Amino acid sequence: MKVRLENVRLFAVIVAASTALMACPLPYDYHGKTPGASNSTDPSTPKITEAVTVSYVEEGGNSGTISNDGTFAATNTTTITLSTATDNAVIYYTDDGTKLTELAKAKRITGSNGTFTLSRTEVFQAMEIYALAVGPNMCPSLPVHATIGVGDKPVLTLSASPQSVTDANKTVTFTVTSSFAPANNMTVNLTTGGTYSAADVTGIPASGSSITVTIPAGAVSVAQAVTTHHVTGNYTDKTVALSLAPGGLYAIGTSSPVSVTIANTTPVPVLTLSASTTSITNAQTATLTVNASIAPEASLMVYISSGGYRYGKVTVPSFVILPAGAASATFTVSPVSSAYYDQQNATVSLTAGSHYTLGSIKSQTIQITDASLGSFTFDGVWKFASGNVSKVGTSAGWTLQGAVAVSGGKLDLTSGTYETNYATVAVPSIDQNNFTFAIKFTLTDLSKSHAIFAAGSGYRAVVPWVDGNGNLHVDFNNHGIIGDPGVLDPSYNFTIPGVNLSVGSAYTLVLAVDVANRKFTTTLNGASATIPLPSSFVWYWPSYDDLFLSEDPANGDTFQGTWDWVFAANGLLSYTTVVNMIASDPDL
Repeated sequence: MKVRLENVRLFAVIVAASTALMACPLPYDYHGKTPGASNSTDPSTPKITEAVTVSYVEEGGNSGTISNDGTFAATNTTTITLSTATDNAVIYYTDDGTKLTELAKAKRITGSNGTFTLSRTEVFQAMEIYALAVGPNMCPSLPVHATIGVGDKPVLTLSASPQSVTDANKTVTFTVTSSFAPANNMTVNLTTGGTYSAADVTGIPASGSSITVTIPAGAVSVAQAVTTHHVTGNYTDKTVALSLAPGGLYAIGTSSPVSVTIANTTPVPVLTLSASTTSITNAQTATLTVNASIAPEASLMVYISSGGYRYGKVTVPSFVILPAGAASATFTVSPVSSAYYDQQNATVSLTAGSHYTLGSIKSQTIQITDASLGSFTFDGVWKFASGNVSKVGTSAGWTLQGAVAVSGGKLDLTSGTYETNYATVAVPSIDQNNFTFAIKFTLTDLSKSHAIFAAGSGYRAVVPWVDGNGNLHVDFNNHGIIGDPGVLDPSYNFTIPGVNLSVGSAYTLVLAVDVANRKFTTTLNGASATIPLPSSFVWYWPSYDDLFLSEDPANGDTFQGTWDWVFAANGLLSYTTVVNMIASDPDL
């Protein structure tokens, strides 16, 4: 029978035991004298009670007895039993190492035996027991001394194999190893960690969870398997880790988490760029295709850059979406049809982004020409100086830039690239206060504004130009872009009254500038208009003098028409004088 400590069941037995003690000395009284064997044969004295037996049973089944003055090293939850063979005896004991000198201060068990249990938290706390038994009308038993000692804790280490795997259904084995085999099953506490998500692995719960594994009795290790899984569209490597957590039955030898890398296997496509065509007009579009070496598992945002054309004249997207499972995606390069072009180039490129790499062909150049451009040819430049008229030959004296061609004695500017095909010729030294320019031209388009010519150079030029409504203007360009009235100082931009140009008509324009008297005169097909210059007007020629003819004169808007002749004169000439000079030349 097992009973709890300090559970007194038989008061009469205790009284009887106390009566017996009146006739028998306690084992530790009387100067340490104890009853001897002869006492049991003395018929005049009570018999001696059988000694107390100390036995144990550990969780898991390990059991045994502890001899007098013996020690048992507990390694698990343990039940201790005190018993005696004498019926109805009372067992007196202490469990804190105190000797039994006064029974009144001792704990006691009635009924000859009793049990008590050490909890897990007490397993590694030493316990020293003294016990004796007193039977009815009997002398006390010989004392028993037993120690419940602290067993050596096994030291646990943690490892993983392999230390790096892919996410394609691979298995990682974490192993907990004990420094020696426990006598009973030993539960080990672990904590999960790492950057993995619940979808990335099976075998363990989410990161940050607590789990347990058990090392079986007699074994030195236990394994915990973790299986990886590929998550569609995941491009990031992950980690999975386990850590040993404290427990009462063991010591921790691996204090840091043991981590395994899960390498992502999502394929990364190599992207290239192709074009349906590399030459279009401003009335057409070009289709470009992003080609992937492999179809992505998830949609990709592919970034695009572009350049090489005048701002606002071409529309190119900044990115295109490559859908999941698709090996290509298209986008469109769209010129602004209302803008004029000079065979400019739009260079479109793929740029770096996430989850893709760029192949060797990552750019395409689209050449864009103006669908409305006609033939740009002219005869040369005439000049008047010191009363004489002379002609610079059909091509002699011109500086040709880009793809300007000389054909049949005429200059042709219809081919080339943006702002690189033009022709210039030096004009006679111009009196900056009095000069005349003349030109004969025909317009082929009036859908927007464009320069007729530019005289001067760079940011110092005089530019007659026509707007989309046929109005004639003159810029004295000190500050802005030639032929672009939107960026000019209004003080230097003049509209010629009473003029409305039309497509297909031939015009002779004479521009006579009289800075000294702050005025200039335009005569168009014989009709003149004089415009005053403001008092703040300041004009001077640059260090060199040019007459500039181009599809896009020095960044201005492209001229839409043809020139028959053009000349510059030092001094003020009337329209009639200019026409007569031209008419008197046999070449014209």
